[in-house]
Amino acid sequence: MGNTTLATAVSLCAWSVVAACGSDDPNTVSVADTRPQVIATEPMDHAVDVDPSLTELRAVFDRTMRDNNWSWASTDAGDPPEVTGDPYFEDDARTINVLPVHLEPGRDYLIWINSADHDNFKDEEGVSAAPFALSFSTSAQ
Repeated sequence: MGNTTLATAVSLCAWSVVAACGSDDPNTVSVADTRPQVIATEPMDHAVDVDPSLTELRAVFDRTMRDNNWSWASTDAGDPPEVTGDPYFEDDARTINVLPVHLEPGRDYLIWINSADHDNFKDEEGVSAAPFALSFSTSAQ
């Protein structure tokens, strides 16, 4: 996913959150009442034919997260990519976390952004983000 596509996805998700929060419907849950959520990833979840030369995974959250707290995690259920560096937040608002990786052609990958056992992605109030499983496949170049 290019930066333009990621920015569009984030804008649409942010608009949806604002629209829901601005509702007068008493059954609408505000963002403040929910756990932090992953709203976009790069590559997109369940993407196929991802370019194996991609060197970074990105997770976009629906709110500002604590810096230096993250849990990119693996389980026995899938193969995570090889991590080549420390995760970091891309912007001052700490909504986009980046994980440097090495990908191989023709592989299926699964990595968790928080999990049942690892929940260090937390918002500024200390609330852990809901676990998110990012799975994708690289092209066979």
